[in-house]
Amino acid sequence: VIHQTIEVSVMISQIKEIIRSVLGLVINSANFWNSVVSAITNTFTNLEPQVDENWIVWRNLSATQTSYFYKILFSIQNEDTGRFMAILPIAFEITVDVEK
Repeated sequence: VIHQTIEVSVMISQIKEIIRSVLGLVINSANFWNSVVSAITNTFTNLEPQVDENWIVWRNLSATQTSYFYKILFSIQNEDTGRFMAILPIAFEITVDVEK
């Protein structure tokens, strides 16, 4: 998903639908989807407390631009997946025209 400008809430909805499609499963767990939305929201917001975490890597920093790579691993095993565990790794590369 590449966008020059977009509201975070719209981006979250689009990514959630991509995850639904890629998993190829009907997952009815509200807890799972709430966790997905929370994780994706953290990709774009509340970055200050995450600065030194292993899942975020700051790449290009300049006076006017911040770029970072953000990694998430989603997994679920419940009645929707049966005996199998569904796993989906996702990485985001995000560049914004603001100071870190």
